[in-house]
Amino acid sequence: MNEECRCFQEENLVPLPLGLWRSINSNPQRTAIDFCGRAFSYEDLGLWAATFKKIFAGLGGLGTPGDEIPRISLLLPNVPQFIFAYFGALLNRQIVSPVNYVPLASQLKTAKPKNIKIDEKLIKQFEQTRLSIVVVAEPFWPILEKVGLELFRDSVIIITSPADFLPKTKSVLYPLSALWNYGFVRIPKRGNVVRLRDLLQNDWRPSFGVFEEYAASPAALEDVSHLQYTGGTTGAPKGAMLTHENLVSNLWRCREYLGEIVEDGASMLAALPLCHSYGFTMAMTTLIGLKGKLVLLPKFSPKEACKLIEKHKIKLFPGSGKMFEAIRPLVGHYDLSSLTFCPTGAEKTPTELISSLRKQGVPVYEGYGQSETSPVISFCKPGADKIGSVGKPIPGTEIRIVDVESGEEKPAGEMGEIIVRGPQVMKGYYGNQKESAAKIKNGWLYTGDVGKIDEDGFLWFIDREDNSGKVAGEWVYGAPVREFLLKYWDIKNCVVFCVLDEKTGQSPAHAFILPGASFTKEGLAAHLRDLPNPYWRPKKVVIFDEPAFNQWFDPVLNKVNFKAAKKYYLENRDTLRSIYP
Repeated sequence: MNEECRCFQEENLVPLPLGLWRSINSNPQRTAIDFCGRAFSYEDLGLWAATFKKIFAGLGGLGTPGDEIPRISLLLPNVPQFIFAYFGALLNRQIVSPVNYVPLASQLKTAKPKNIKIDEKLIKQFEQTRLSIVVVAEPFWPILEKVGLELFRDSVIIITSPADFLPKTKSVLYPLSALWNYGFVRIPKRGNVVRLRDLLQNDWRPSFGVFEEYAASPAALEDVSHLQYTGGTTGAPKGAMLTHENLVSNLWRCREYLGEIVEDGASMLAALPLCHSYGFTMAMTTLIGLKGKLVLLPKFSPKEACKLIEKHKIKLFPGSGKMFEAIRPLVGHYDLSSLTFCPTGAEKTPTELISSLRKQGVPVYEGYGQSETSPVISFCKPGADKIGSVGKPIPGTEIRIVDVESGEEKPAGEMGEIIVRGPQVMKGYYGNQKESAAKIKNGWLYTGDVGKIDEDGFLWFIDREDNSGKVAGEWVYGAPVREFLLKYWDIKNCVVFCVLDEKTGQSPAHAFILPGASFTKEGLAAHLRDLPNPYWRPKKVVIFDEPAFNQWFDPVLNKVNFKAAKKYYLENRDTLRSIYP
């Protein structure tokens, strides 16, 4: 154990339910969750977790310690039910598999249920996880229908509405809001479908005896508790098996690295989806590491985020570059002075944006991680910061840079593949030993990301290894080219990928762009004349409108799906018209 660690101690390394139990015992009346004005104390949180544990036990039986078959899936936005159900499942010794609904959320508003396009990756996730229980938000029911209800014939589906835990006045108005946003959602009567509010009519008699029973015979730290599916932007879906030790060690090491920057009891704005590993770990750091208040924001809105920061004196606001870009124009209109740390991740955040927000008093610091590492690997912080880098590794984490082809370690300043070793590294991919063996070698996780470590020990992320190519023997990466293109004032968004030209053997960059209203080809050509590296010059640039472009874009985490864009290009290259050169 790192001698400098004060928070990360052996006594804190306990399964997640016991970590929550300690927070409950030390601060039973402190607010744990605020949801649209309704407050839940730590005592409330514990009793609701106990209620969900009893519901799950009654519906799906008792999980087996060490069982690697996921039992419960959560298809929920940022609502209290996510937290209650998560801990209820763990108390019932079941494994939780959150579902990333973000790519489908916008379709639910604009398309009829029958026209929703479901990615095959999501179907495969449900097929692999073999669920006994699915907890789904009512507006997301069309997703299950489109996936195919036959896939859930052996599952119990629990339907819950955000209104189930809203303040009374807001719960009355919610149906009108839902009708406006999602239209009428018809849920057919089926024997395996039940509404949460009907289940809650039973007297479950929740008590903290559930926690005491768990404490008497807790799960082993090496038991899998969480199945985080990944690969949405990099290939086929894979379920990263995260153990109690992975998640708990990561949250406590994050807490340790933050030190006195964020004090115990601090409040956090949960604007990132809890179904994402980044949003989830930050939430667990708040509830278990900080014993603070988690303010849930079900749907990100820059104005609502600023209002909540001002109202609750939020200290910790984890977000994405897209979120911070959205709040930048509003900074001077709200009191955001309570913010002490705003980590940004998921996708590279422009250095200009970070600098601008810091000058306005919003302390944004960039970090780096992967779903396979629970997820945090490194981040910048006050006193240990270089804008443009993704910081230094958190305590207990080792990082090396190795040659992409030979595997030999690279010296400081040279680029290569980032490999990581630490207690947060996953157990492996669920049901996929081949991929697990390729990803983890001798305890080191091969991230598939390219980066470098400078002479001061700061990590610099460059791009995904599989979004690279060679031109005239020089490596070309999509991310720096994208960052340069986005500096052109009238490009709203773009995705860059490298494509092999079989005639020349070169793999130059190609770009799909979403132009602004005043975009011109001549302006783009002039901008590209200032490329810092001539080998970055795109071979082709294709324009798309917003609906078409958004099929490759995650608006919440500001992630572009370069693999899907590349696949689209390869399938349609003969019909796509390039505006450059």
